Amino acid sequence: MEAKAHREAVYRFGIFEADVRNAWLLRRGSPVKIQEQPFRLLMVLLRRPGEIVTREELRQELWPADTYVDFEGSVKVALKRLRQALGDSAENPAFVETVPKRGYRFIAPVDLVYPQPAGGHVPASVGAGREPRGRLKGETPEPAFGKGNLGVLRASVPEEHPAAPVLVPFPASGQSSWPRSVVISVAALLALAILSACAYFLFPAPPPRVLRKNQLTHFGRAVPEMGMVTDGARIYFSEVQGGRYTVDQVPVNGGEPAAFALPFPNAEILDISPDHTELLVYSFSGLSHDNPLWIVPVTGGASRRLGNALGESAAWSPDGQKVAYSRGPDLFVVRRDGTASRRVLSMASTDGLDQVRWSPSGRMLGFTARAHDEPDSGQWEVGEDGSGLHRPPLSSQAGVEDGFGSWTPDGKYFVYRSAENGVWHIRAIRESGEFLRRFSRQPVELYSDVHFFLAPLVSVDGRRIFFIEDHERRELVRYDPVSRQFVPYLEGIFAREVTFSNDGQRVAYTLSPDYEVWLSATDGKDRRPLTFLPFHGGEPHFSPDGRLVAFGGWGPGKQSGIYLLPAEGGGQPEQVLSGPLGVMGWSHDGQTLLFWKREESNGRLALYAVSLKSRQVSLLPGSEGLHHGALSPDGLRVAALSEDNRWMVLYDLQTHQRTDLAKGAALGPPCWGHNGKVVFFQDIFQGVDQPIYRVRVDDRRTERITSFAQPFAADVTGYRLAGVTPDDHVLASLIRSNSDLYALDVDLP
Repeated sequence: MEAKAHREAVYRFGIFEADVRNAWLLRRGSPVKIQEQPFRLLMVLLRRPGEIVTREELRQELWPADTYVDFEGSVKVALKRLRQALGDSAENPAFVETVPKRGYRFIAPVDLVYPQPAGGHVPASVGAGREPRGRLKGETPEPAFGKGNLGVLRASVPEEHPAAPVLVPFPASGQSSWPRSVVISVAALLALAILSACAYFLFPAPPPRVLRKNQLTHFGRAVPEMGMVTDGARIYFSEVQGGRYTVDQVPVNGGEPAAFALPFPNAEILDISPDHTELLVYSFSGLSHDNPLWIVPVTGGASRRLGNALGESAAWSPDGQKVAYSRGPDLFVVRRDGTASRRVLSMASTDGLDQVRWSPSGRMLGFTARAHDEPDSGQWEVGEDGSGLHRPPLSSQAGVEDGFGSWTPDGKYFVYRSAENGVWHIRAIRESGEFLRRFSRQPVELYSDVHFFLAPLVSVDGRRIFFIEDHERRELVRYDPVSRQFVPYLEGIFAREVTFSNDGQRVAYTLSPDYEVWLSATDGKDRRPLTFLPFHGGEPHFSPDGRLVAFGGWGPGKQSGIYLLPAEGGGQPEQVLSGPLGVMGWSHDGQTLLFWKREESNGRLALYAVSLKSRQVSLLPGSEGLHHGALSPDGLRVAALSEDNRWMVLYDLQTHQRTDLAKGAALGPPCWGHNGKVVFFQDIFQGVDQPIYRVRVDDRRTERITSFAQPFAADVTGYRLAGVTPDDHVLASLIRSNSDLYALDVDLP
């Protein structure tokens, strides 16, 4: 009865009410937005006001034994969101107090009330003089007029005058009747149907669960953003070292990865044939979506092109006779010999389609869309003939990104990844059932973590789920031209995207991996956050007078776009524009912001300007196809990248003319030297080296500055140009990956 009392309870504290039955949190009668896990945390604390709830007790209450989470990170996130909903403070709490090294305590007075049941009075004429059956003492009586008004029908027939029985004539001896064997068979079938119905409702299929988590590799160079496949004995996946991406193989039970020989300098593995003899891969030398697809024999032999197919995701059909592949927003099917290619559909509102997969029946294709408009992003399904395009019922919550999934080999489950406010989940949804076995069609969470992973892979026997979990850390370093070595900068903070104020006294940077904007003095003192989780920010730029910081922001309850905040901190971020945008810098008068974006209507990249006073946006003529620009110190030119990232272009804001500055395999975002005479840039895919260059604007002379070939610690898998100091020293963000392959042992009944 105590459990039922809790389910019916309403807790009142301060100006809040927490309704357990409806999972509502009210503030002065108005609903407060709160997610499931923070609300469950609140319920645990409210049941024991004034008492310390230990961390182990919270783990047992909130995360069942068969759900694997990063507990420390997850409870930290849940507690932060609960305090945000209550307007509470960790430093000066009014409701939830942290007891160091022990747990948490709800410190405000709590009143417990119970709502009155609807229709609580039962008329005496209904079952008068008899004790209600099937109800425990003290429970709320069932309303008299519930369940199809059966109570009314029962009351209308007085028990002392029952209706006269209806006599049904039974066949007399010698009259024709059903054979006894038929009667017995019908009775047996009826009994079987009743037993089956009872089994269906009383013994539903158990939910899927995780048995354990295992780490399969320990070398730290697995690439979580790239695909992996398995033949039942081995797992094939990508490894990164500097600017080189190769394919490795490792036994399904773990071990030391071994290289899988491919005739390409960079490659990603996409799928394995149903008979496990051939791999689908694509080779690449840059960031283009148009990469040649190859069929590679597992046991050795010559690789061959899949006709003229170009794309970035592909999968074999269950019979091995066809391949489905994506190229930008288009989905195609082609024969295994590369002939008879046909387009299945085109989703013009998307940047591209990822994780193309066939259903086990071969009738359906699944894929994940990267869309300009959020309603079009996520998981989609379509028939092989292009009919029946629809969204599968994975999640109904706003702000949850579902996708990157595939079917289990038996077709019972669809296993996929969800992302929500910086937490990553592996979930499974039942798609087919068993005869006479009821099952839930609701997604079941199998695993969650604050560390990034992309696409879960189900093993051949359906008993394991493989994934690559990213434990990336960053280290900010400065290149010393005297020693020709990188040395820690600002004590080696976990930062990327560094910019300086015009007076050179302050620095703003993006903290990794949470994407928070921080500020400090250039000597590292007075370090403080400008944005706070769960709101994220990046690409900060000081205004000319140093009073404001413009940055790209996104987070729950806020549209992605350009935001402004005072450099001194405090207040709510002011949104200037919405949409996926990149800040390039301020005009000299501080009245205009320059930015780049991809147009939602046609997917076109270009450079733009927005007036902070009128909020009017204008296209910079002749800048079509340019992105990731950087404004020169004199405010007259922009160094930007071409759409394929192979060219760095100089765009003149006065004449609207553009000239080529440098070329490479895959260029990263440029940075101006503070004298405005040179531009720094990096070629990310130029072999292992990933060199950083400096090009002079007047004569286009290019000089190589740094290379990944320098000695680094073993866990550093690459580095990125992060900025330039006021005295033109190169800043880089070292990537300490520590990303490895993991397996979940699962029961998918």
